[in-house]
Amino acid sequence: MKKLLLGTTAALMLSALPAFASPVITFDPDMTLSQVSGNNQPGEVKLFFEACTTCVNFFANYGSQNGTPVFTFSTVGQVDVKQGFSTIDPSISGDFLGLTIVAPTGFAFTDIKFSLLQGPDFTLTGTGENEAFPHTLFDLGSIHVSNLPNGDTDWVDLDILGNNFPIEQLTLTADTGLNFKEIKQIEISGLEPLAPAVPEASTWVMLLLGFCTVGLAAMRKSRNQLIRLT
Repeated sequence: MKKLLLGTTAALMLSALPAFASPVITFDPDMTLSQVSGNNQPGEVKLFFEACTTCVNFFANYGSQNGTPVFTFSTVGQVDVKQGFSTIDPSISGDFLGLTIVAPTGFAFTDIKFSLLQGPDFTLTGTGENEAFPHTLFDLGSIHVSNLPNGDTDWVDLDILGNNFPIEQLTLTADTGLNFKEIKQIEISGLEPLAPAVPEASTWVMLLLGFCTVGLAAMRKSRNQLIRLT
């Protein structure tokens, strides 16, 4: 699949001073990185989890515990999810290897922010929609992050911003042999409905044929009724 340019901003803000070198971030040539503050930004809306235990599929509500639309999550490895604007933890230590976040059907977002505890080396990949090719998902590239602080209280805030194309799906994958300890407090910005699908030419032809068939049947029925009356 042809890779399209995605202006993506990823930022790391450490909640405690690291005991070693700064994080190393490598990224696809089609992406840009810059550091931003971990403070809340205008337009960010919290996702509220629906609680579950030992699960690999779960949901989060937009803006409130009963808000809509609903985001879908899936994991590699079973997790425990706390209710509310809260956390995702591994059910079994070392078993949380990946997380996929999917926008509600018919929606996409421009920005997502979340926090990691003792983040492993991992890769972020995204898919989204280009307005020139509506309703077709494209690979938006990837970002690799390594050398994160590994203390018990070392949190990393990560923000990914799609400047040119909206994001419909985002996946975090830990490097081989590594795993996620905890992910919490996911926020979304720029959630918008996608453009409605425009019927293809073949669809229009089928619709016209259908209308013609119905019209001919109605004319034939009317003619038969007229013959019987005469």
